[in-house]
Amino acid sequence: MSFQCYLFIDKYYFIKEEGMNTLLSRLIVYINSCVKKDVIYEIARYIIKNYSYCQNITLKDIMDECYVSRASVTRFCEYFGFHSWNNFQSFLVKTKKVKEQQIESRFSNIDIESIYDHLCYIAKNDSLEFKNNLKKEINALVEIINQSSRIYLFGAVYPLSLAVDFQINMISIGKTVYSDFQSESDYLEPMNEDDLAIILTASGRYVGECKSKFNLICNNAGKKAVISCSNRYSSLQYINHYLYIPTTNKNSFVDFDYYTILILDLIYIEYNLKYCRGK
Repeated sequence: MSFQCYLFIDKYYFIKEEGMNTLLSRLIVYINSCVKKDVIYEIARYIIKNYSYCQNITLKDIMDECYVSRASVTRFCEYFGFHSWNNFQSFLVKTKKVKEQQIESRFSNIDIESIYDHLCYIAKNDSLEFKNNLKKEINALVEIINQSSRIYLFGAVYPLSLAVDFQINMISIGKTVYSDFQSESDYLEPMNEDDLAIILTASGRYVGECKSKFNLICNNAGKKAVISCSNRYSSLQYINHYLYIPTTNKNSFVDFDYYTILILDLIYIEYNLKYCRGK
């Protein structure tokens, strides 16, 4: 099943995206919300990790890499409504092709400048200096993403929920993105030096209210970035990149919802244009 998602910013029509119609999206939603890291989680994560060449994944690959039995793979497929791995894989590849067609259609006539203009409009700052600085900061983060093997998103539930489409888009073009919805948990998956943690926080409150998780992020290997409407933590020595978007709204959370959608979309677009298109 597919649906069309329309995003309006004030009276302006911004973008139409046909998303969440792929089997990939269901796998992402599952691992994002999964508390118990069970067999279904491990298989789903393996498929996401190897999504770029999912058409070549065999039943034996899953059994060997996930240390599971044939029966476990069958139960996994049945959980998502399929009776076998072949049936599951066939639909996965089919929806992957649909997503690729959607990406091609969008990028064949994309106007990235208009998206930056909308971001400036929300920020109530239409100066060329502000716009150019946005481009500079976003592209600096894109460069870090390109140098990173995996991306981990951290933040409150709502901004991470807004980032699901970003996950789908980035994974669809070969860059693995995970989200940590367990902000109160003391567990953090070990990250490598070439991984990147991105913290989404409107007011910076995540740093204080989820101090235990934040400290784990800072003390883990890998680079760290923050996207926020507050610059109160911009001087922290652990942060490699701080994308600060000032807001004129007393309720910064309202603006940040829009910022999150637009900035992540711009990151995806810039990354795709610079490092994926034409390869």
